[in-house]
Parts: sequence; C-alpha cells; structure tokens
Amino acid sequence: TTTTTTTATTTTATTTTTSTFANTTTTSATTSTTATTTTTTTTPNLVSLGVYRFEDDSLSANDTAANVTLGDLVRIGGRTPLFVDGVGGTQGYGGAGWPVDNAPVAVDNRLAFSVGPGDFAGLAQVAVSVRRTLTGPTQWELRSSRDGFASSLATVFVGPAATNMFERQTATLQGFDPFNETTTFAILASNATTITGMFNIDNLEIIGRLD
Repeated sequence: TTTTTTTATTTTATTTTTSTFANTTTTSATTSTTATTTTTTTTPNLVSLGVYRFEDDSLSANDTAANVTLGDLVRIGGRTPLFVDGVGGTQGYGGAGWPVDNAPVAVDNRLAFSVGPGDFAGLAQVAVSVRRTLTGPTQWELRSSRDGFASSLATVFVGPAATNMFERQTATLQGFDPFNETTTFAILASNATTITGMFNIDNLEIIGRLD
C-alpha cells in the first residue's frame, strides 16, 4: 500500500489605505489557506507459488510454497516434446507440432499443469520465458479447465525477438479469487509457419495473491 500526501498553501494579501487630510492609515491583512490531499493506492500482495525450471529432465515444480500443490507439467498432443537449452544455459522444455498459420487453437494440443488450493487467496499471474524458432508459433493462449478450456484467459504474442533469446512474458488472471478448487491450466501455442516450428518455455512461474 502506497500513500501519497500533497499539501498546497494559498496566501492572500489584502492592503487597505485610508487617507484623512494629512494623516494616512494603512492596514495589511494576510490570509493563508492550506489544503491537503491524500491518495492511497493498494498494491496486491503477490507471492510465488512455484516455478517449473525443467532442470535434470524434471517436469515437477520447484520452490513450491508451503501448503500449495502444483501438478507436473504435461504435453498433450503435438509432436514428442523434448528438453532444450533454457535461459542462461539452463534447461527448458518445448516441442513442435503446433497449429499452422491461422488454424484454430487446438485444446487437445497443449502444455498443461494443475494448481490446487492452498495458503493464498487467489491466482494473479502466470509468468513464463518463451522462445520460438523462425517458423514456430507467434502467439500463445492461457485457458483453464473451469470451462473445459473453451475460452481464453489471456493471449500473448511472441515477436521476432524471441527467435534469438528467451522473452519473459506474463498473463494476468481474472476471476480466480477466491481459489478453492483444483484447476488445470493449459498453454496453447498457435500460428506457426510450419508443423516443425518449435515453441519452448522455461521458468514457468505461478503467482498468487495473499489478500
């Protein structure tokens, strides 16, 4: 929570002059008015619930917060996934076989993970580092099992810069506060140029809200 206080002071000077023949009387009055405006901005208290780092060929979450359950990441559909070079020489995860050109997103072709209830009020964000090959997907969506993966929670574009290095991207979540039921989330990449185009991820982080 950030509180900003602004104080403004207005000064008014009044001078009255009275002249009676040779005698002159001058009266001065000064009035000061002070106005104070206080603005309070509340920032959500965010906390990392866990990060998928993919080291040592692991699809389990690392650094999981206390009393939080994150299911292993799985690839459903598409071509056989593989572990790839990740951020800063670490290990990532990815694969090919995503929808080509303007073909619709395929819910049976996804990366998926589940989040269970825990000591947090709601889900706030999903942050991930992404990289693609030149013919790989140029966007990805985040969907959830709450509506059978029918609607997009967020759509994120993967620009040309992500062909040279991993790009950190964040999907902001709405409607998951309070969070009281286990939910599966899906990352659906699409709009590849060829079926062999790769879409790779690293440091997939689930971020919750404490209040």
